[in-house]
Amino acid sequence: MKRSVGLALLMAAALFYFTGLVRAGENARSVLIELDGSSSNDPDGDKLAYNWRQISGPKVALSNPKAVKPYFRTAMPGKYRFELTVSDGESASKPAIVEVVIDKENLKPEVRLKPRVEIEIGEKAFIDGSASRDADGDSLTYHWRQIGGAPLYLKPEDLARESISITPAKTGVYEFELVVSDGKMKSVPVRCSLIVKPKNNAPVAKAVAIGKTTIERDIEVKAADINDKSPIARINYPEFS
Repeated sequence: MKRSVGLALLMAAALFYFTGLVRAGENARSVLIELDGSSSNDPDGDKLAYNWRQISGPKVALSNPKAVKPYFRTAMPGKYRFELTVSDGESASKPAIVEVVIDKENLKPEVRLKPRVEIEIGEKAFIDGSASRDADGDSLTYHWRQIGGAPLYLKPEDLARESISITPAKTGVYEFELVVSDGKMKSVPVRCSLIVKPKNNAPVAKAVAIGKTTIERDIEVKAADINDKSPIARINYPEFS
């Protein structure tokens, strides 16, 4: 009687020696993936021969395509598909296919924010978080909150923008915190101090010149008596300027 070989049943297990993957072009960290065909069976109890082959995805080398549990290493995100057939020496099973999906590692976004902003009372404060970035190039959402100082009114939509602007009515120190998210991970919170100082009045310049100059001037003084025959007298008269 012809014996049949049961359909190969297989599982894929991933053993991560590192915490994921990074993009090509950087120092990629590899993961170890093990394929498991040990659930394959033969109704007659015959010993099985295993044959694995990759049918799609980034090309990898299996440790041993004839093993029950071959493995491979990769540092490339993508979908990997493998086909397993088993044989009892007389007939082979239909192929069983396993798919392994490896996502690239999602890196935590980073807030970039000036730690201190100073304005004078009456001026508009601008706290800019637009330099925040995500290493994976994902779009970011922004989450501002005030954590110190007299309460300032900001609309919810204002707290979800890249930057916030506000004109405080009082002097003092106001503390804000920004967190950004790429939809998968949140950044570390970063704080900014808004310092509102009293208005600085412009100084007034005053200049005074101090000095004395004596100028010799000849002044004629005539005698009171026209009959006086004395010579004309001359005196020195000091002039100040």
